[in-house]
Amino acid sequence: HERYRPAFLALAIANRVIRGDMVETVHEGEEPRFRVPDPTGDRRDKELPALWSYAFRDGRDWGLILINLDVAAEHAVEVRIPGRVAGQRARSWLLTGRGFTANNEYEAGAPQVRVEERELSGFQSGRRVVVPASSVLALAWKVE
Repeated sequence: HERYRPAFLALAIANRVIRGDMVETVHEGEEPRFRVPDPTGDRRDKELPALWSYAFRDGRDWGLILINLDVAAEHAVEVRIPGRVAGQRARSWLLTGRGFTANNEYEAGAPQVRVEERELSGFQSGRRVVVPASSVLALAWKVE
């Protein structure tokens, strides 16, 4: 069986929506954060933003990548976009596993990290999407 490492799968879904020009994303409201141990060893935990976002536009084609680095909690995101979405449909690719230590190595048995592809109906500005813990969500749509 073919096995793909999670980093490769993340790049594969990102490549589905990266095109044209990068567009600024803005996070509003209280931004979720999470604590991580400081790798420098000074014994102070660091607090980092849990959600990262990247948007792209190429003519009528738009793409958005949402990354949740929080290993313990999912986060809902309200996606606000300019223009009307053609057919109110978007395509989504979700990279997810059983937890942040999940992998697809042979020693783990069956692959634990996968990409779930689906179509979202009713997609328009203001749509809320849930980004599970330790996951990457890519969205693609066209504007009218």
